[in-house]
Amino acid sequence: MRDYSEQAQRIKSNLSDNIWNDSTPYWPGGGKPKYMQTDFETYSETDISNCGSYRYIDDDTFEPLLLA
Repeated sequence: MRDYSEQAQRIKSNLSDNIWNDSTPYWPGGGKPKYMQTDFETYSETDISNCGSYRYIDDDTFEPLLLA
């Protein structure tokens, strides 16, 4: 009986490398992403431009709404 585990690992490794190298309509040029962007949406009755972030977050009405 032959052991295919080494061969399977090699194929699996090659497939995962190809996923990052292939170009797609959504990721032209391929390659691993170099950075990540995040966007936080929050709500508070306190105006952040008048009081700053610490008071804005410390307000009782503050709530995080979305992380994208």
